[in-house]
Amino acid sequence: MEEKHPGVVRGSRRIDASPSSIFAALSDPVRHSEFDGSGMLQGSDSQGVLAGVGDTFLMKMRLSGPRDYKMLNVVVDYEVNRRIAWEPRPGDDAAVAIGGLPIGAEQGYRWIFELVPDGPEGTIVTETFDCSNAPPEIREAVSDGESWRESMSLSLDMLSNLVMQSPT
Repeated sequence: MEEKHPGVVRGSRRIDASPSSIFAALSDPVRHSEFDGSGMLQGSDSQGVLAGVGDTFLMKMRLSGPRDYKMLNVVVDYEVNRRIAWEPRPGDDAAVAIGGLPIGAEQGYRWIFELVPDGPEGTIVTETFDCSNAPPEIREAVSDGESWRESMSLSLDMLSNLVMQSPT
């Protein structure tokens, strides 16, 4: 049984694809809206594949309303075909108005994807939202991450469909 930590929410599933084909989708910001279970991602203003810690990418986002804004994501962990994580930060004036933090300010949360090979053509993919280092107002706004659980499950389903349709 997995130990629970306040502010950390995880979801896992086995995907019938190699770690390399899954990592290819995760490391290409242009593809992120294709497996976004939240419906908030509206595409990327960044081109090119992420290659390591410190890389950044800009995502176009939408909140209900509709309110459009951009998030600057900074890669904070990167191991080819095994793990990738990024921290979203305000990326434009609209994001500043929504979150009250300056452009590029750390918010204390991150998205993490871990890939563990499972047989010759299978991978256990674990998606984690970790807001354990976020200020109380952010943690409260997302119910310590619990508000993302359903969309994370949907994201893993969509990621599975995406990589199973793509040639290896």
